[in-house]
Amino acid sequence: MHNLLSLRFGNLKRGAVLFAVLSLALTASAARVTLITHGFNSTVDEWIVPMADRMANYTSFWGTNASIYQINISTNSAGQFVTDAFFLDGTAANRCNSGNIFVLLDWSNVAGKAVSLAEIYPAQYTVTQIADVVTPLLLDANLISDMGGHALAEFPMQMIGHSRGGPLISEIARQLGAHGIWVDQLTMIDPHPCDPANSFLESIGCPVLDPQPAVFANVYFADDYWQNLGSGLDLTGLPVAGAYNRQLTSLPNGYNFNHSNSHLWYHGTIDFASPAFDGGAYLYDSDRASWYSTAETNGLRAGFFYSQLGGGDRNSTNQPAGAGTAEIRDGLIGIGARQALPSNDGTWPNVVQLSAINPGRFEFNSEPGLAVREVNVGYPNGTLTVTASYQAGQGGSWQVFLDPDANDLNGNEIVIGQEALEATGTAAVSNIVRAITINPAQIANGEYYLGSRITSTQSTKTRVQYAPQKVAVLAPLQLTILPGGNGAGTLEVIGSSGYDTAIDASTDLSVWQDAGTYSFTSGAFGEPVTIDNPILLDQPGLFFRAHYVRPTP
Repeated sequence: MHNLLSLRFGNLKRGAVLFAVLSLALTASAARVTLITHGFNSTVDEWIVPMADRMANYTSFWGTNASIYQINISTNSAGQFVTDAFFLDGTAANRCNSGNIFVLLDWSNVAGKAVSLAEIYPAQYTVTQIADVVTPLLLDANLISDMGGHALAEFPMQMIGHSRGGPLISEIARQLGAHGIWVDQLTMIDPHPCDPANSFLESIGCPVLDPQPAVFANVYFADDYWQNLGSGLDLTGLPVAGAYNRQLTSLPNGYNFNHSNSHLWYHGTIDFASPAFDGGAYLYDSDRASWYSTAETNGLRAGFFYSQLGGGDRNSTNQPAGAGTAEIRDGLIGIGARQALPSNDGTWPNVVQLSAINPGRFEFNSEPGLAVREVNVGYPNGTLTVTASYQAGQGGSWQVFLDPDANDLNGNEIVIGQEALEATGTAAVSNIVRAITINPAQIANGEYYLGSRITSTQSTKTRVQYAPQKVAVLAPLQLTILPGGNGAGTLEVIGSSGYDTAIDASTDLSVWQDAGTYSFTSGAFGEPVTIDNPILLDQPGLFFRAHYVRPTP
């Protein structure tokens, strides 16, 4: 249902506006950081660059471009860590209209490598030691010059790690949590920490002892895609408590190594080409039926689908691998188990979740089978209802804003509400529900992203969150019957340019018949437009109603 207008003709009286409430649906979000990294014996060039490229072109993606950066970790001749961060592809972060930043973490020079059985370069550092280097970079406001003095940690973050990269991102999440920072999503792909006790070969190539991968109290959602099909050189992964654990049970062909096929499995949930190619191996359509369960629709509704960018429902009770296996929501905080953070100074505040819950909504698919996207409707001088959950260990100030392009870095957002927030401490989350008036002198008609910014009272640290829905500020639909001669007349409809209106007719208000769909096409996007439709007025007691229909992008 959508917002309705009802108009009765007979005595040619104008009708009233009726509103119908819709259920909330989760959709693809904007303005976030996605960090992707590898493990032992790998680099970002092999499969991570192709994965990021495919994510930046994912079909339900809000916006038309993205920013891709690379961070390198190595050592110099004195054995000291050396770091480097640089722009790799896409659009500079301060000019990107989606606000989405992909960070490719390459630590191949210190992760360990085996060229052959005769040429092995053993890992010399644990993933905790690597995290000790990476975490400060994510907190560094000067790491990426394109971000104009903003740190990557200011934005919602999904971290994806394969093999040793799984326990690495787990350690980075723990260290971020020590500063109060929430991680939106932790995605582990066949996590495998170094442990020399595992095998003789591992004691040679990976003689250090990594911590086990874990999901800590500052992780909102965690998912783990693991297998134990391999043996010998073909490593196996681990399930992780607190995550949505999806065991991969059949991975033929591809790399012919199940451990490598696990990241090809995840690539296949982003790349729907025939065949999909991740830079090292192909995933053919003929293999998809055995790689993915029936419920995963050949990879369309699996893996990346359950990221914020993918837009899938992470609160779903679905069991994609079959009855008796894990539910998607097992990875959510409050449902999945979490390990307590060893320390948390609460210096960084968080808007954990943000949503618009206005009665009028458009729900549509960018492509069949993918996640539903949602646009909430508000009207000038009406209200926009916003709900948020937050954690501010030291208290903070909260702003909510509408943004034309989902990029918090370019300063064109419009602040529509702000207030001071009391400290929650580091072990609690508080909720806000606010009805905010839409001021037409401040906000022009059109579509916006809904964003929120929270700044710590004491530390001045800031984090940003964008809602999974967009907001359309539209002219209220108006229906008027204009009588003419010889039983003819005109049904005049006023609505916003760029949208369609569906007209229904009824004689008893219980049975409605389609009377046509019309497009508001002239004028600037979102501005009021008038459509005049000829109608017959020879049937008394006829009612008309109209509702907005959003054209498919």
